Amino acid sequence: MSEKRVYHNPVQRGFFPDPSVIRVGEDYYMVNSSFQYFPAIPISHSRDMVHWHIIGHAISNPEWLDISDIRDSHGIWAPDISYSNGKFIIMATLRLNADGKRDNNVMRRQLVVSSDRPEGPYSKPSWIEVDSIDPSHFVDDDGKAYHIYSSEENSTTHIAELTPDYTGHTGKFVRAFPGRFMEAPAIFKHKGKYYFIASGCTGWAPNAARRTEEKNIAGPWTELKNPCVGPKAGITFGGQSTFILPVQGKPGKFIFARVQEQSLATC
Repeated sequence: MSEKRVYHNPVQRGFFPDPSVIRVGEDYYMVNSSFQYFPAIPISHSRDMVHWHIIGHAISNPEWLDISDIRDSHGIWAPDISYSNGKFIIMATLRLNADGKRDNNVMRRQLVVSSDRPEGPYSKPSWIEVDSIDPSHFVDDDGKAYHIYSSEENSTTHIAELTPDYTGHTGKFVRAFPGRFMEAPAIFKHKGKYYFIASGCTGWAPNAARRTEEKNIAGPWTELKNPCVGPKAGITFGGQSTFILPVQGKPGKFIFARVQEQSLATC
């Protein structure tokens, strides 16, 4: 009989906000927000999602990312990691000061880096000039990739097709959930259907998760009920969606991970 394993949250202590996790083979890789600190975007490795250690950073060349004047809690927000065709791809938001000191008054830009190795080195950042937050990306079965993000002052979700190298938009996009003010989008596919889970834009006040499922990634998307059940399900257990992974050895079961104030947990 196998021994029952017990673990306690937080599984990674310290400064590791906004986790995004992927599984490649038997290995898990996680990226986190780094805000105004450098090197940017820590990358951690685990074999069991409980024991983690840092193996590198997505951006370690200060000439590629000048955040010397960035205010507290601005900088790199909510990175998202994926793996496709032998490459690790990381997207993130760069939150600027929007004070006009960089020849413009832009508030947010989106960056993309890639590498053949999870620990790096990663490519020089490419920039997608979209003023948005919480970028996530999804690679479909046909190899097409999509950039999902909050747009139009966070009021509407955009799902934009990415170029084959993931560094820009093709110009094809759809507007989803207009006027619903969503953030933290997470998309996965199961048995030919696309599943979308997100959070409302309520700042630090937790809210009920939102979900939908469709046969076409372009929609139209129709909201369904909160996917969470149990105590505090109405506030997504104090957090919001970050990523969704299939449970190994349990077909049809998934880990819906959420970020909260003190831990990385699952529901």
